[in-house]
Amino acid sequence: IEEMMERMQKGFQPDPYYDEDFSAPNTKPRSKPKSMKGIITEHLLNDGFITDIDENYKFEINEKWLKINGKKQDKAIYEKYKKIIEDNTGVELEDEFDFKFTNKKKIGKKTFKI
Repeated sequence: IEEMMERMQKGFQPDPYYDEDFSAPNTKPRSKPKSMKGIITEHLLNDGFITDIDENYKFEINEKWLKINGKKQDKAIYEKYKKIIEDNTGVELEDEFDFKFTNKKKIGKKTFKI
């Protein structure tokens, strides 16, 4: 029993999300920061532009317009997504800017023999 207790104590690792004195939770995030694409994807999902995070879509915004899947969005949606980018990058989008990305679900080739 003593040997087992000793092995258990050696294997014990404190939770990294608690301070050293184990009295209060640590405020550090448990996951790595999200990418700008991940943040935009969450908003597109919440706003109903996509129905799944793995869904294929195209996002394009510049100083004049916002297009989601090739469809130009109204001024309010444009301003919302512009602000999301500004708030998460710390950069004020002025003058000329161009931000775009696509989300393409990779589909592998399947071969069937008959």
